[in-house]
Amino acid sequence: MKKSNNFDAGKWLVENKITFQSKLNENFTIGQAIKSVEGEDAEILKISTYDKNKKAIDSSIAQSGWEPQSGTPKEELTWYLVDNGNYQEWYDEEELSTNNKKHERLN
Repeated sequence: MKKSNNFDAGKWLVENKITFQSKLNENFTIGQAIKSVEGEDAEILKISTYDKNKKAIDSSIAQSGWEPQSGTPKEELTWYLVDNGNYQEWYDEEELSTNNKKHERLN
C-alpha cells in the first residue's frame, strides 16, 4: 500500500482542534451577562457543540420549536446553555447573536 506524500496526520489533528476551539469561542463566553431570546436578563452557563450535548439540546429544541435561522444544520452550530433565573435553555449562536445585537441597538 502506498502512502500519500502530502498527508500529515499531526498537522491535520492540530488544524481540526484549532477549528473546533474557534467555533466554541465565537461571540460569547461562560458567565457573560446577555439578553435571552425572550429579552430577559440572562447568563451563559455552558458552551458546547451539538454532539457533546445531543440529548439536552434536542430536548430544548423540542420544547421551543426551534428552527435554524440560516438553514445551518444544528450539528454545525455552537450551542449555549442560558440561565435567566427561572429556567435554563439551550440556544444556538445565531439566535443569541441576533437577539443581543437588537438589544444593543435599543440601549
